[in-house]
Amino acid sequence: MKETDPYVAALITLHHGLDRQGPGDEQCSREILAQLPALSETPLILDAGCGTGAAALLLAEHYSRSRVIAVDLSNDFLDTLRQEAERRALGERIRCVHGDMLQPAVPAESLDLIWSEGAVYVVGFEHALRNWKALLKPQGLVIVSEMSWFSENIPTEASDFWRRAYPGMEPEEGNRRRAEAAGYRMLFTRRLPTQAWWDGYYSPLLGKLDTVADTTDAVLRSVLEETREEIALFRRYARFYGYTFYIMQSTT
Repeated sequence: MKETDPYVAALITLHHGLDRQGPGDEQCSREILAQLPALSETPLILDAGCGTGAAALLLAEHYSRSRVIAVDLSNDFLDTLRQEAERRALGERIRCVHGDMLQPAVPAESLDLIWSEGAVYVVGFEHALRNWKALLKPQGLVIVSEMSWFSENIPTEASDFWRRAYPGMEPEEGNRRRAEAAGYRMLFTRRLPTQAWWDGYYSPLLGKLDTVADTTDAVLRSVLEETREEIALFRRYARFYGYTFYIMQSTT
């Protein structure tokens, strides 16, 4: 997808000004980071599909001698990240790149860690893992949050919606198999807490929906309707699906 794609442009408009462009939680991310194997003293890290950089900022702070490459399709989001990085005195260690998260223009076998929250659905979970593998150092790490089914008995209403919105959505075990097929070992998984969806994403997003509700843009109107349906379904069926963090290590 490109920033000029009408659907992508509508999503950017809807999420402009929000701290997060997808569900996430700083405490959950910190707990994951605390369980990771040690990285090199000066790790090179990629935040793929960074949005306004909640993860990039956290990674730069957690790994105090790291360099973080933050890649996103939206210049608006990257501008917000640059400003916040400067405010936190992290501007020299976070490099913002406008472009494709699968092609971050780094040398082969140079990355210690790739982190991607709620973004790989755009290109496909396994496709992203296979593309990133050549960029990782031996035994490099990949942490991805991916929409996943938590149960085999999914209510029809939820199943129908997500089969339309994200046909590639899989149960957690299916994603584990896809990761192994792409050349990774699964170190552990961690589900994003349900409350984090509301605190960090859906509640602010509901407020934003109201501010753009009178738009005349047909694509944006469609995105608004889909988003309202998504939120209503999650309110009813959160126990059946959500984001799972997959913490993986390259087998080579």
